[in-house]
Amino acid sequence: MQPIISKSKHYLRERQILKLLPISRSTLWRWVRSGQFPKPIKISQGVTVWSQENVDAFMNGGKNA
Repeated sequence: MQPIISKSKHYLRERQILKLLPISRSTLWRWVRSGQFPKPIKISQGVTVWSQENVDAFMNGGKNA
């Protein structure tokens, strides 16, 4: 079952995250696998997003969701 994405929330694609963080694509995915970075949401084949709220919390030193 696909997660339902609310239109009131904002989501970021991989390329947007890589513009915010000075890391490589492989580092981003390594962090996701190890639990250091918030888990993405797969909304369709080939489309993966992250909750902006979770990314903001990560960037501010908060616990990821």
